[in-house]
Amino acid sequence: MNLADLVILAVIAAAVFFAARRLWKNRKRGSCSCGCEGCDGCRK
Repeated sequence: MNLADLVILAVIAAAVFFAARRLWKNRKRGSCSCGCEGCDGCRK
């Protein structure tokens, strides 16, 4: 593995981390996965 591969892996890992963190916070807060406060489209 060279440096470029490690950078790509770090970027992908960071993206997954922040996406999972957002989902966790939304679920804990009780809001929708899209970040709204419970729109009609998400209540279905």
